[in-house]
Order: sequence, then C-alpha cells, then structure tokens
Amino acid sequence: DGGAITGLGGPIYGAPYAFKYRQIWKLNPTGDVTVPYLPRKLSDTYGALNHKSIVSARDNAGNPALYFLSPDGPCRLVIYGGAATVQYLGRDIEDLWAGINLAATTVVSHGIYHHTTHQVWFWVATGSSNDPDLKLCFDVLLGRFVEGDRIRGGWYRHTGNSAGARCSVMMSNTLAASMSRDLKPYIGRASGTAIWKLDTSALDDAGTDFQAYVLTKPLQVAQLGQNVAVGQSIMVAEALSGVTITQTLNRDYGLETRTSTALLTASGSETRVIKKFEASDLAQAGAVQVQLGDASAQEGAWSIDQLMLPIIDQERR
Repeated sequence: DGGAITGLGGPIYGAPYAFKYRQIWKLNPTGDVTVPYLPRKLSDTYGALNHKSIVSARDNAGNPALYFLSPDGPCRLVIYGGAATVQYLGRDIEDLWAGINLAATTVVSHGIYHHTTHQVWFWVATGSSNDPDLKLCFDVLLGRFVEGDRIRGGWYRHTGNSAGARCSVMMSNTLAASMSRDLKPYIGRASGTAIWKLDTSALDDAGTDFQAYVLTKPLQVAQLGQNVAVGQSIMVAEALSGVTITQTLNRDYGLETRTSTALLTASGSETRVIKKFEASDLAQAGAVQVQLGDASAQEGAWSIDQLMLPIIDQERR
C-alpha cells in the first residue's frame, strides 16, 4: 500500500514509525513475539523523501519529535495527548522549497539535529544539482504553532561551502582513543574528498576566508500606502578591538541602499558595546531589509546581541 518504505524513525514512547514517500505508519508494539507490531496508518498526505532526512529531535516544549522532509516540504511528527500529529513546517520557506531537485541522482537530502544549538539542519539539492547545495536550518525553540497543524518561524538559510555536503553526522568533538562527550556536526563535502567539522572556533573555511553576515527578510515597517522614516540604528554587540561591522539598509526592495559602519572597540573595560550607525537614516520607506556583518570575505569573529531601528511615521504615499 503506497509503495516501498523510504525510512524508519523513532522510536517515540516505544513505537517506531515507518515512512513511505507519501505515507506514515505507526508500528504499535503488541508484546507478541510472533507478530511484534501492529501497523496503523497515520497519514496519506505526508511521507519522507529518504531515511537520511528523518531526524530525531525535540519540539519547543521539550517533547520528543521526528523531523523529516516530505515531497511537499519539511514536517515534524509529535505526540500530543497520546496521539501522533504531523505538523507542516515549511510555510515560511515555500519559495526555497520550490527550487528543490527531487530527481537528484546522487543525494536529494539529509539532515542532523545539533543538540547544543537546538537546531535541525537539512541539506537539500536545488536546481539541476545532483548533490545538496543549500542548508535549511530550523531552530526548534523558535517555531510557533498556528492554526491547521502548521508551525511558523524559526528558519534560517545557509549558503556557501558548508552547504555543499553529500552526507552529515553528529560525532565527538575530540576524536581520539578517549572520545569527548560533546558532539559537533561533521560533513562529507560533495566536491573533493574533504571531511569538515562544523561549528568550530575557526575563522575560515579550510583556509579560505568567507564573508559572514546576517540578512533579514524585507521588513514591512509601514502600513501599505504609508511612509516612515528610519532613524540611525543602534547595535549591542560583544566588544572586539579593531573589528568593524557593516550595515546595509535596503529600502523598498532595492529602490535605495544606505551603507554605514560601526567599530566594536571598547571605550574602557566594558564587555559589550552600544554603537550607533552614523548617517544610516532613511526616509519615505515602506519596507526595509537589513544586512549586518562583514563587508567582504575576511578573518574575524563577532557576536551581535541586538539591533534597534527607530521608526517614525511620515506622510502617506
């Protein structure tokens, strides 16, 4: 019924789950050694692309959960009130999911759960690529339930060299005769033969400098038909001598951009600095997108806690 099994997940509370391409079955333990499980179909709508994209993790309340990639996008299976429920996670990234290559001949997708950062990482192949070239990161603490068994928020998109991974695994941070108990993500790169350890203190990618920055979605700061002014933004960040943060404000989907910088050098012995981006004002804005971080590829570490954009109402358009 529904084709071959594409993967197994769990167990959750003693029950494993079998996934097909568009079906999910719960295997209820019977206690009978002859017939140990009684299968019960949970969904005719969702299934898993492959076993590598089924990830055991938790939800924002700490309950065990199975995250998986279905042909329609990312989902998770959770137990509420004793019943298994499938929740759709992909509403906020449907534009990215539209580019996935479900016919990739090498690897379509795979994923891991990074316990320390409480994030599920999925690598997916897009366009004409036969290997994953995009990483979708979901923070399990930031996703929020809305109507219709959907979860909104919590997503980040990662690109660059670390997104080009053919396989991934969580493994000991210290590889030796005596393994450390803390875990780090390891990936096998799709190009070459390199194996990389991620989430380290290194400031480059295997010797190659990279540009690190955060890019928000376009923020609708004004009601439709209304203009606002954006005042000089203020940032709270870790004090770092000689490190410069570049901010670029994009007004109304590319109509105007404004770039300014702030130096993170402390004035005294403070561990956090409060810096203003001088000459970063914008006027007659309806939507603003913010990029914050390195101006170009370079070695340097920074940590930003908060950015505040003052918004002032102006005349109607």
